[in-house]
Amino acid sequence: MTRAEDEYARQSQYPDPDCCTAEGTHRKKAGQDGFPFCTAILPIGRAIDGGLLCVDLRPGEHHGCVMEWYASDGIYWSDWACVTEILDEIAERLDNYVHDRELPYRERHPVISEGELSWP
Repeated sequence: MTRAEDEYARQSQYPDPDCCTAEGTHRKKAGQDGFPFCTAILPIGRAIDGGLLCVDLRPGEHHGCVMEWYASDGIYWSDWACVTEILDEIAERLDNYVHDRELPYRERHPVISEGELSWP
């Protein structure tokens, strides 16, 4: 969790001028792309390619959706609609892995270290 907090603190220094207001409100709705960063995007983990997976806390129909953030691209929609979908997929893949129904990703094994699940 500390890594997510550190990343949020670092990135929120560069708010999206088209979204984030000085009053702490947001011009864009949940699920809309932005650049460079939106202060209502909460990092929850890293994507396999190094980007951040974030929960979008802006108001709107897609409040709570998962977005991806990259320094070069900003924030945009991810493959998951919500955190529950991410957790369901992880649980299913781990269950398949444990029961030999799925080969390890690139022949690597999932590892839990310091409270983090990593599937290198």
